[in-house]
Order: sequence, then structure tokens, then C-alpha cells
Amino acid sequence: MNITENGRLNELNSRWASSNLDLTEHPYLLNKRMIEPKLLADFGVRENYKDLIYPLRTLTSNDPIQYQIIDSLGDKKLHCSSDGQAVFQVFGNLEKAKKIIIAESLTKAAAIYQVVSIEDHSIAVINAVSSGGMVKCAKQLSRLFDVIIAADNDSHKTEKDAPKGILKQVFNVATELNLKVCIPIKAFKDWDDWLGASNFAHSEIWECIKGAEQLNVITTVVQNLTEWAEKNPISELLNNPIQPRDFLFENRYVPKGKVTICPAANGTGKTFLMTQIAIQAALGQCFMYDRNDRKFFNPLKPYKVLILSFEDDRQAFLERIHATIDHFPVLSKNKKEILKTLGNQIEILELPAISPNPLLTCLDSITNKVEPDQMYSQVVDLIITHGYELVFVDPFHYSTAASENDNNQMGQLMRHMTNIAANTNAGMFFFSHTTDSDPLRNRGATSIADRCRQLFKVATVDRLKTSNNQICKSLAKSIINKLSDSENYKSVLWFKMDKNTHGKEDPKPWILKRHSDGVISPISIIGMDKVNDDSIIIEYIESCEGSFASKRMIEIDLNEKLTISQASIKNKLQAMVDKRLLRICEIDEIRKIIDNPKSNATWYAVLDE
Repeated sequence: MNITENGRLNELNSRWASSNLDLTEHPYLLNKRMIEPKLLADFGVRENYKDLIYPLRTLTSNDPIQYQIIDSLGDKKLHCSSDGQAVFQVFGNLEKAKKIIIAESLTKAAAIYQVVSIEDHSIAVINAVSSGGMVKCAKQLSRLFDVIIAADNDSHKTEKDAPKGILKQVFNVATELNLKVCIPIKAFKDWDDWLGASNFAHSEIWECIKGAEQLNVITTVVQNLTEWAEKNPISELLNNPIQPRDFLFENRYVPKGKVTICPAANGTGKTFLMTQIAIQAALGQCFMYDRNDRKFFNPLKPYKVLILSFEDDRQAFLERIHATIDHFPVLSKNKKEILKTLGNQIEILELPAISPNPLLTCLDSITNKVEPDQMYSQVVDLIITHGYELVFVDPFHYSTAASENDNNQMGQLMRHMTNIAANTNAGMFFFSHTTDSDPLRNRGATSIADRCRQLFKVATVDRLKTSNNQICKSLAKSIINKLSDSENYKSVLWFKMDKNTHGKEDPKPWILKRHSDGVISPISIIGMDKVNDDSIIIEYIESCEGSFASKRMIEIDLNEKLTISQASIKNKLQAMVDKRLLRICEIDEIRKIIDNPKSNATWYAVLDE
């Protein structure tokens, strides 16, 4: 505090000390007839030349740091700077309190304390002065106390400004911290108005406070199980049709309002893969599918997509987007329109470049609690305001200060991430790192995999082949045995759903190939067990008009054995290349078989594009 501020505070201290304790005739309080003037005086409120004046303290000190002055008309002003600290007035004994109720203003806090001081002496009530003050106080006091937020009833405002009738910033901090919330019944906006409404108001307010509950239904504690069961009989649910769960992609991939995890080793290409999935989601169009028309992350409709990056900058993502569009003909031929659509549907934020405090959650070194950080509420607000339905976080471990190897901390972190998903109804898709020794094991504590709703695993075949983990070897066996030793294992990926709590797991893995431009696409294993087959089948995808590529199959009939018809086959294949029916890379793969038909390499991965 500078010299000027310190002098001003000393003046206010002197003014307050010389002020009147009798508040009974103050015009503002006469309009709040149920508020007891003596109660206000007992907790620091004074009258000075028709103004009410009272000090505000911090959690660590009882000394005044600010004063609020309320004139006869009820206009309120704060004097002196709080330096960004949470400041408040206390009704009750904060040092002995077991539970804290936070209210927005002087008379609202006083009205609540008049009720709870009779019913439960272990409760203190905080006057946080404003809605912004409620947020600051909630974040600080919830570390030490069981906190209830007594919010105003703002149900007259829009759902956007006041979700569930609670002012947005108060709603956000309550969901972030899993705090219990209560608001006055619909007939009243404020707690002090309710208290003065009838002789029954006291008991009604007490029942309302006792019934305070967390906004996130996932973590709501049922106080009376018998009463709850009687009000919610299962028989009513059995007689109604079951509503299907919402998923963002075909085959029940990525549930809405839940957390999905995909661990991958460094260098796998996970961020490129994530970018391509994001493009498909934004377009509502699948351009990644194999020769059997099996679609990889086929979106059920176009979605608004948010990518929160803690590692790569925007430029890196833009390069991946352009490479993907240029790689797939169905996209490249309409590149201008595709880019325009993506500009409206995707947002990419490199949080470390935007804010000096980019983390979603922080770690309190004293309590060992993982708590929402400053960016947490801003992200929640961003998702709700802009209606993002799919949110990527990459890499997941970089979004927190918690230790990835601590099960307790990771469990707390996943609870906060689950709350984001539940309160925004967005599909949260987190890409994380794997251990150095096991390419399929998520790095860090097991709580991450245990607490997500869906888990995908991806690894390059070379990592699977060389891993000492027997499970990895068995998973990779069906792939490795079908690839020749000359194949570039680093460019071939194995991808599979490993966990799905909302239905059956997808039993069949995907085989993906990473190309020289970084783009990833599904491939198929084509069998050539006999070198004297009477025919060879070549598949390709040809660009066509419309939003999707079309697939055709061409069969080359052979009158003679393959071993004596190599020149003829080569000529026919080259003719197809000349007509732009096949890509050169596919021809090269097939020529390997033709040129060396009796080699041990009887399986080849041939690109479906």
C-alpha cells in the first residue's frame, strides 16, 4: 500500500472509531425492517453523518484493509485498495467456525446470520461485498472451510447470464470448486427481502440453507437416502423409454459430457491425428476410411471444436490443417470452402502464449489439494458461451501443476476435468503421453485411465515389436506377422478402443499409416498367400463430385500364372497409372510382390487412397 493509500486508510479508521453505534434511525436500514440494527453494530457497522461505515478484513489479518460506505439512499462505495485480495466482513466467529456461508452484501449476510445463529452456532456468514468478491472469497475460504454459497435468485435473467438462476460468475466458481449453493425461492430475489416477507420466513430460509447442494449432480451428496428413494422410485423410470446416450462419432466414440483419453508416445503423430479428427468433426464429414468402407471417427454431424494446446503453437496446427486438406482429394478440390468452414467451426488456443497463468488446475503445496486455477473458469465460460461440443486438450499432463505420478492428485484432477465435461456437456478428448517402457501405458498414475469414460490406445508398430511387455507383443502379433521386415514400422500405427463404460468396446483395431507429409490415414492388410492366384485385386479411391470420395474395385484377370505374366501385369498397372486410376505409391508396393513372388514377404500393407 502506498503512502497516499495508507493515509486514507488511517483517516477511515479514525472516522469509523468516532462513529455512532446507534443505527436504528438510518434511512437505508429502515427499509430493511427485519434486519436488526444491533446485530450490525455488534459486527462492526457504524453510522457517521447519515452514512453507514464498516471495515473489511482479509483471511490472514483482522486489521481493516478497506471500508465500505453506504449512504442514506443505499448507494455503496469501497474506499482504499484491496490489492486484489479477497476482503470481507464476518458475522460470527471465523476462528471457531466449522462451516461458512458466503453472501453478496451487508444486509443479505445479516439476514442469513439472524437465522443460522439461532439454529447452528458453528456457522459463520461472510459478507463478500459483491458477486466478484464472492468468487474471490469462495476460492480462498473453500481451502479451509466447508463453504455454502448463498446466491441471489437471478432467475429473471437469461440462462446464458444466470445458469439455473445463479449469476454466471458465481455459478462457475461453485461448479469449479464443487461448492454447495442455495438461492431464495422464486418469489424473492434477495435473502433480506425473504426474511421480511412473513412469520414463516425464518424456518423457510433455514430449510433452504440446509438443502443447499452442489450444482454438479455427479458429486451431490444425498442427505436422506430413504426420502430420496421415495421421491425417485425406479418403477417410474422402468415405465419410460430409455434415452440413448449422446456420442459425437459413429460406433459410440467420444460420449458427450464425459472425458475420453488417448495416450501416445512422443513421435507417434498423436497431435496430427488429433487435428485430423478435429477437422472431420468440424466438417461433419469423414475422409478417413479403409478399403472395407470402415470409417475412422465418423462424426454424426458438424460440431464446434475447441483445441487447447499446451505445447504446439497455432502455426504448427495451421500447417497440419493445410497438409491434411492437400493430401485428401475430396478436401483439396474444395480447399477454399473447406478453410472457410473450418474458420467458423474450429478455435485453436495456445494457452501458454496467451496467459502467464495458463494451467487449468494448480496444486496447493500445504493441503496437497488439486484446485481449479485462474484459467479453469475462463475455459468453462468459453465452452458455454461459444457452444463448443468437442474440446481437445494436448498434452493433458501439461495442463496442471499436479504430479502425474501421484494417484491421489491425478484422481482430484480427473474430478475437475469430469466437472468441466458435465457442466458444459462437451466431449472432452485429452491426448496424453505414455511411459518410455510401454507404448500402450498412459504415463503417470492409474487414476487417469480408471476415471475416464473412454480410452483409446495408439502406438507405432516398431514400438510394439520391440517392447518387452508381453501384453504389447500379443496385441501387436496379428499386425507384425503380416508385415514384411522391409516395411517401415515407424510409419505404421496400431489404434484401438481399450475402454468404453458406455457400451461394448470396438473389438477390431485400426491400422493407420503416417505419410511423408505427416498425414495419417487408415490402411488394410491385403493377403497374398499364394503366388499363383488367378487374379489380383487392386482397390483405389477416385475423387468425384460431391462431399465424399467414391470407391471402386478393379479386377485384373490373368490367363496364365502370375509368375509368367509379370510383364503383362506391369503394363496393365502402368496403364491404370496413366489414366490416374491408381497412385504411384500403390503401384510400387504391388511391383514388389510381382518382382519377387516367391519371397517370404507374403503380406503387404497397401494404402487405401
